[in-house]
Amino acid sequence: MPTKYTPLKDHDTPIKVLFTGYLITVGIGYMFALIQILLTHGMADGKFRPVG
Repeated sequence: MPTKYTPLKDHDTPIKVLFTGYLITVGIGYMFALIQILLTHGMADGKFRPVG
């Protein structure tokens, strides 16, 4: 059964850069969201600690 999708290694460099840039952007956004949650809810009782 042949695969329906082309592996990323078979694409040209601009497509690889596009996907890599997207993943980096989403990763940075996720990191900033976690920091924002930590700073707003983690400091709710005046002590700096993780939520939970």
